[in-house]
Amino acid sequence: MSRAIFFFSCLVLFVCVYEISSDVNFLQSITYEEENKSPLCCNSEIERETVQKILTQTFRYYSEGNQCYVYESADGEYVLKFFKLGRLKPSRWLEYFSVIPFVDSYRIRMRKGQSNRLKKVYAGHTIAYEQDKENCGIIAVRFPGSGLNVETIKLIDRWGLKREVQADRVVFVLQKKAETTRKLLRRYLAEGNLSSAEQLIDRIFALYLDEYSKGIYDRDHNVIDNIGFIAGNSMRIDVGKLRRDPEFVSSDKYLPDLEEKVIKRLDTWIKRDYGPLYPHFSRYLQLKVKALYNESSQSHRQ
Repeated sequence: MSRAIFFFSCLVLFVCVYEISSDVNFLQSITYEEENKSPLCCNSEIERETVQKILTQTFRYYSEGNQCYVYESADGEYVLKFFKLGRLKPSRWLEYFSVIPFVDSYRIRMRKGQSNRLKKVYAGHTIAYEQDKENCGIIAVRFPGSGLNVETIKLIDRWGLKREVQADRVVFVLQKKAETTRKLLRRYLAEGNLSSAEQLIDRIFALYLDEYSKGIYDRDHNVIDNIGFIAGNSMRIDVGKLRRDPEFVSSDKYLPDLEEKVIKRLDTWIKRDYGPLYPHFSRYLQLKVKALYNESSQSHRQ
């Protein structure tokens, strides 16, 4: 029994040390010194002043995913996302042993892969900021080299400890805070409010169709968590995998994509979690698809 308690205590200690060390390395992981060739931040002085005013607030740890740490503003209206850039930085150990030929060749391949991943990280957010800002709720995107008259950003970490980061050394996205589709759909379906759930789905369709009209599509399939709502308006929360392709303006291209990424995902989720309501929403989604294909067919005939 005592041995089990000992091992359990060691496990708890290991988890705590791991979590604390993750926070200790937080600043290092969100800092990237290499300047982006196309720095972004604000398109006007008015936008710059708005961002600077928002950033006077303290931001509290909210959540994190594979790509970002997310902090919520004190007024609850914005989120600040810091990219997890640790995996995009060259390893010091590889630099130390780069005199060895095979290590140096591996280091070069690693740097190339890291550079490509960094470009992908930048790409989706650049598209969101420059071409799809309204749909994505993006206030500002700050890459290295961007100008912003903010010296420090005040944070409260997951442990409730206050810390400050130097704004000119970090990569971040300032975005409006939205309520996820998952959360809203659960609320409406639990209440039996089918009309509100249908309106929510309609707005998701409208968002995707608007982006397709710009030649923008999302490589991410997680519509349930990546699309959110502010005051009834749909918004794309996760923009990291947005891409540009002029072919997506055509219904021949975007309708199959819409079926795969929105309709099938919603259909599967409702069937799994809200079985009794599935027949109703299955018919509803089928009618939506049919209407879109009919509209596309008519436009082809004209």
